[in-house]
Amino acid sequence: MTQPLLELPKARFKPCMNSFLGALAGVLIALDDEFDMDELWGLSAWGLRTHIHRTLEPVGLLGGEWDRTCATVVRRVGYDCVAGLRNHFYSGKDLRELQFVWMANVERALGDGRPAICFGLHGPAFGIINGLDTDLEEYRVSTFLDGRKDGPINVQDVGSQSPPLIFFLIPTGPLAGYDQDHAAREALKDALDHHLGRERDAEGKARAVPADLAEGIAAYNAWSAALETGQVHPYWAIGYYAGYYAEARSAAATWLRRLAGRDIFAAQRPWLNRTALHLEHEVESFGKLAELFPLREPQTLEQPARRTEASACLRAARAEHIAGMEELAEAFIHLYNE
Repeated sequence: MTQPLLELPKARFKPCMNSFLGALAGVLIALDDEFDMDELWGLSAWGLRTHIHRTLEPVGLLGGEWDRTCATVVRRVGYDCVAGLRNHFYSGKDLRELQFVWMANVERALGDGRPAICFGLHGPAFGIINGLDTDLEEYRVSTFLDGRKDGPINVQDVGSQSPPLIFFLIPTGPLAGYDQDHAAREALKDALDHHLGRERDAEGKARAVPADLAEGIAAYNAWSAALETGQVHPYWAIGYYAGYYAEARSAAATWLRRLAGRDIFAAQRPWLNRTALHLEHEVESFGKLAELFPLREPQTLEQPARRTEASACLRAARAEHIAGMEELAEAFIHLYNE
């Protein structure tokens, strides 16, 4: 006989501008394995990546192919996982069937002490499923809205028919032979591949970027164009994007300095520290950008002088990021030539 209520109260969302990393941090705590947020930003390589929607819609920060990219991040911190993403349905019954298949998976995982990560809990972001009432068919959750919206979610309310989307990720256990230094090297390589535009898809082909998104250095230009033309939807996304990338770069700088302090990265120390310094300067530019467009003053976007200054901030951020990635490339060359 199964328990009507399974709960893992230790699995709590950890505040982070990247909701997947905030959810992952809480899941790791429940697994008795804790990572600092700068390590998660660094090992995921997301602290060094740049991707935006061309009108700054928040969805541009989430990336794509979550079943692959999010699973890679989980493995970078030493855990294997099962992940499922469906963004199309063959019939009206598909979503309902998937909801109950995943409920059974979540029930088994919670019984083993493993929480799940899911998209769309209390909002368009990633969150944690840390409990399940099998009698009521309700999930207990922890999300970025903890303290403001804490109620349970019915199993049939997870995922959406329009747009078609359902995503779950469940850790399955520690990876044998996990080496965090090797994982750090993989993250550095991923960050450089992204910067240089040489990322590949699962089939080894150059990865295509959707027309409404921009990535890498091109993202700074698209971001600037959105502000210069006033094509921003919603307005508050200006501050949201600035805050996201300020947190990302600050965390990445801390992580790189952490790497530089390890004996195994001693030969790369000068380049890693210089990269961190450039990222910290980039953070300053994002701070100025947020100040130009206060959260509750949408009329400021109509002022040409502010838009011009914002464009200058993004040019400065872009220059600092390029300089930092050039330093990182030097560290990478030495790292792989040893």
